[in-house]
Amino acid sequence: MFIGNSMKERFLRSIIKEELKRLTEFAPGKFTNTSLDALTSNKTMSDIEVSQALDNALKGRHASGRPFLSQFRSSLHENVEINFNSDFGKILHEMNGRVSNSWNKEFPYLYMYKTGKISLEEYSVIKSIMLFTKASVATIRDPEKFDSNKAKATGSQVFLNKIVPTKNDYEIANKIMTKLSVSKNYSEPDSIFRGIVVDKSIGDNLRPFIEFNNWPISSFTLDGAIAWNFITANIFSDKIAVLIEINNPSHGSNISQFSYYRHESEVVLGKRLLIKDVDKNDDRIRLECDIIP
Repeated sequence: MFIGNSMKERFLRSIIKEELKRLTEFAPGKFTNTSLDALTSNKTMSDIEVSQALDNALKGRHASGRPFLSQFRSSLHENVEINFNSDFGKILHEMNGRVSNSWNKEFPYLYMYKTGKISLEEYSVIKSIMLFTKASVATIRDPEKFDSNKAKATGSQVFLNKIVPTKNDYEIANKIMTKLSVSKNYSEPDSIFRGIVVDKSIGDNLRPFIEFNNWPISSFTLDGAIAWNFITANIFSDKIAVLIEINNPSHGSNISQFSYYRHESEVVLGKRLLIKDVDKNDDRIRLECDIIP
């Protein structure tokens, strides 16, 4: 059946108007400066504009018009629109003190995102940190290990039943936590620490100028006592405690503000390290390391 140009334009304008209405309901405040008349005028649209309008009209709903469950709609929204080229370390640092960390009493962040109080990137950073610090770190490092039953428990405990994390959420968290780990260190701490336990034979061979890879996402702390407490609780006769200390770290991100365990003062770092100095005692070793940019 042939459809005239005027009918095509009216059809497209109606799609765009309905889509804008839906988006306004889904994210109130985000589109308040957009005029329906401006977007649905008789102005000729480019192929790209038409394509995007159709894509948006198809997104987030079943064929009957019934909307996807909120967790799937959220994941689809993020998967399409989140900018993974963003400076996530800077985004996290600029939220410090501005965005409340009252998640232990409630989970306000989904509402804050939907009402335009925080951006998609900010919301995604918060959710990724909470998944990383309380949910499955193994799933963050390898989203293929996603377990839907564990995800339901995480949704209840971590997100207080506001969302149930999906595999896509873990994939997003993997990318964001990796980027936070190699980010410029905006919080500029004096030192960060990590406690490990190694065989005594390894301890005997620790010396300056050795480089090691670290993990793409590795955990440090601002509190040396926390690092020492961990290793002294896990020491055995054939092992030795090693404290890694990095002074004035150039990279890494302080995630403690949105961590499920704020008292751990956690920092993530994914850069290669160079041993600068080794201080050996009978029962422990202190490694002073530099970050390799």
